[in-house]
Amino acid sequence: MIHGETITILRPHITGVDQYGEPTRGWTEESVDNVLVNPGASSDPADSTQPAALEATATLYFPRTYTGESLKDCKAIVRGREYRIIGDPMPLDGGLTPTRWNMQVTIDRDDGR
Repeated sequence: MIHGETITILRPHITGVDQYGEPTRGWTEESVDNVLVNPGASSDPADSTQPAALEATATLYFPRTYTGESLKDCKAIVRGREYRIIGDPMPLDGGLTPTRWNMQVTIDRDDGR
């Protein structure tokens, strides 16, 4: 039987304002169990001036049991690394897929650009 991993979602919230009146942001952590992780491609960006630059993407498959809020503007910590969640993922509706996972989430990381 397939079982996914536990990941951490970082959800943004406003904590106050800085000296210029701009909002400051904090992060609330939320653990999600049984997430399938499909590591994607990583590459050295051709347009980077940094020798250690890295661009990496992956796909997460969230379980049907996930009932959290929207993932828009959130981050994910997967295997100890922080990634940005792309877009505003939505679950498949109506129970049309025969698996325990119903939401595909694309994440990426861009270091050293």
